[in-house]
Amino acid sequence: MAGIQVLQCSSENLGDLLLKSDPRLLMRSEKEVLKQMESIAVIKVAIGITRTELMRVIQDNDEAFRTFVTRVRGKAETCCFETSVDCTCGKTIIADYTEEVIKDVMIAGISDVDIRREVIGIQEIQIHQ
Repeated sequence: MAGIQVLQCSSENLGDLLLKSDPRLLMRSEKEVLKQMESIAVIKVAIGITRTELMRVIQDNDEAFRTFVTRVRGKAETCCFETSVDCTCGKTIIADYTEEVIKDVMIAGISDVDIRREVIGIQEIQIHQ
């Protein structure tokens, strides 16, 4: 019955598409309805596309730096910058390198050329969330 409630919360168009895709959807569980809803309503984007878009982000001329960094961070959070390494101890370690990518994109995207040159010369830059 929870599946019916989820279906009733969707838009009329989405509800119609869901019922056309599976006429027995009203008998399914909430989890099954949500999974079907996601398969129809969510357009998956290849990770390469989101990463390419991130690498092209540059600061607008009149954009405050904090706003620019927030825009970079928001885009980077969707890019799954993680890798796994098998440790000699037998465990798999997941390394998230999102912060490093944010820093690189942020520096490369600074609109003022003189400021960018100066920032590139700094050995270790720390960014705070």
